[in-house]
Amino acid sequence: MSIAVEVGLQNGTLAILIASTLINNAAMAIPGATYSLSMFVTGYIFCRLFSAHHTKHLAILNKA
Repeated sequence: MSIAVEVGLQNGTLAILIASTLINNAAMAIPGATYSLSMFVTGYIFCRLFSAHHTKHLAILNKA
């Protein structure tokens, strides 16, 4: 899971870097920034859900 988050960070950063330096168009950096922000929100939600599921699963295993 941490690899997926890291790849998402790198993709968003790369999109912003290419748009702002190589293409020299600030308007084209907006989708990369939007993706980066949405990736953080959805990544946080996914991590919280996964953590809650994992904790519940461990509690069930410890009772058995």
